[in-house]
Amino acid sequence: MRNKNLTVSIEEEAQKIVLNSVGSLNCSNISTKEASNRVLNEDIVPDILITPADNSAMEGYAIIPDGALGSSKRNSIRLQIIGEIQADGYIIGKQVSKGTAMRIMTGSPILESVNSLIQLEATKEEAGYVKMFYPMVKTNYVEEELLKTLGGPEKAFININIPKDYYAILPHGWRRNLALEQARDLLLQHAVVCPGDRLPLMEALGRTIREDLTVQEDIPGFNRSLVDGYALLGRDTENAGDNAPVRLRVLEEVAAGRNPHFQVSSGTAIKVMTGAPIPSGADAVVKYEEVCREGADILVYRQVLKDTNVAEAGQEITAGENVVFKGTPVTPSLLGLLAAAGFNEIPVHSAVKVAIISTGSELAGLGQTLGAGQIYNSNQYFLTALLKTIGIEPVPLGIVPDETAKIADLVHAALRKADLVITTGGVSAGDYDLVENALVIAGVESLFSGVTVRPGKSFVAGKKDGKLILGLSGHPGAAFTSFELLVKPVLKKMMGYKDVLPRKVEVILSSDYHKSDARRLKAARLLIEGGIARAKILTGQGILRTMADCNLFVDIPPGQGMLAAGEKVSAYMI
Repeated sequence: MRNKNLTVSIEEEAQKIVLNSVGSLNCSNISTKEASNRVLNEDIVPDILITPADNSAMEGYAIIPDGALGSSKRNSIRLQIIGEIQADGYIIGKQVSKGTAMRIMTGSPILESVNSLIQLEATKEEAGYVKMFYPMVKTNYVEEELLKTLGGPEKAFININIPKDYYAILPHGWRRNLALEQARDLLLQHAVVCPGDRLPLMEALGRTIREDLTVQEDIPGFNRSLVDGYALLGRDTENAGDNAPVRLRVLEEVAAGRNPHFQVSSGTAIKVMTGAPIPSGADAVVKYEEVCREGADILVYRQVLKDTNVAEAGQEITAGENVVFKGTPVTPSLLGLLAAAGFNEIPVHSAVKVAIISTGSELAGLGQTLGAGQIYNSNQYFLTALLKTIGIEPVPLGIVPDETAKIADLVHAALRKADLVITTGGVSAGDYDLVENALVIAGVESLFSGVTVRPGKSFVAGKKDGKLILGLSGHPGAAFTSFELLVKPVLKKMMGYKDVLPRKVEVILSSDYHKSDARRLKAARLLIEGGIARAKILTGQGILRTMADCNLFVDIPPGQGMLAAGEKVSAYMI
């Protein structure tokens, strides 16, 4: 550990520097009064590093560490509020002791018995008591093992007042501003495939096949007619023509689902319906409208080649063939194929439930009267629809105001109800962007915050109890981009899809585009003109209109200059 000489003259401001720079028990006998007008000039070897504060830099509560360490949102610590320290130093109430807390203001002096401050946002006050919501974080302490990763004590002089402060100094806490591909790969690493069910065929639509399915017999199991007509021997019609039709005697009529009683031989035919078995001896079917009926006979005016209008046994599926592979989504057409193959129940992955939390005091529900500065909660309906289109069961949990504790509460409730949680709003860097802080208070393990692409730069990802919590921007366009390129691949993996990544294609720009310093994903419309795939970047219209018209995201790399019309660019299909 590197020794460090510290020389400070003590005035009112210098006192703060001393007490916030010396984090050693060796200095615990130095009070503010004793340090006045002195100079520190000695080697210090700290045992347990503490960062006491002379004056509070925030609004919250002063506590004794043993009174709040180890609390969590699931098992919070409840402390009695015994007083208040005002900003001017006036103290109302008793001395802080274990099990109690004292309200503090920004700038309040801190009592000697106090060396931990809890930010107001990390608490909830109830009838003279305050609850501390912390995910097993030691407040104002830096542990020895963590200290080693920081590279020395001079880097450990950090005021750890809230869980976000603690995670900010962890080697893998809140990784910032990942590339889009890096963020997506990290999310996919943590996504867990849902377990399986066996469902009746009619209940499996939208699910994903959990294992390869093999048929045991040919589909169809017999040669059948593709049209309404007459089954015959093709060689009987070799010399048929307009002026010399071939006359054949009709032996019987066979409907679909019935078996013929007679065998076709030279000079005979059997009337068959679409789907009916081909009678023994016949090798072709002439369409009903291509012959002329005369009593018990038909006249054929053209040659009918062997196998014409005949579906052979096993034409759809051959016995022993895989009818569908693991990871295939169940679509209406696949349901039809599986029904034709005789499957009554199929193995599929369980349905995925996704909770949606809309954050923001400015939001109002549909049907409510908008107040000043309020907007309707359109993101909830938009995301609900997006989830339903890919077979996800949405769990809308409504609106939560810009209050950290309430957001943390709702995240906990959401984790009990769903397999994944999506929040919208509150993930940028403003004073009321509280989702990141709320996730930490809720005990969520941080994965990353921020993606180096626009729109969609503001994005937070965490994990708790094996479930992902994904925070999207409140901006509809940014939320749409993040959902399509980050959230949807995660959901597809959870659903058991084999292919989860968005399809990437090359397209031709239909107009010029001026690049910027940041990588951008521009909403566009894919047009096929003269067999060429062109991308029309959508500009000059509202956000919601753009989202409605968008079926492509053009990937514009960062840089200066212009991309000219006709240039080839990469794009994501949506």
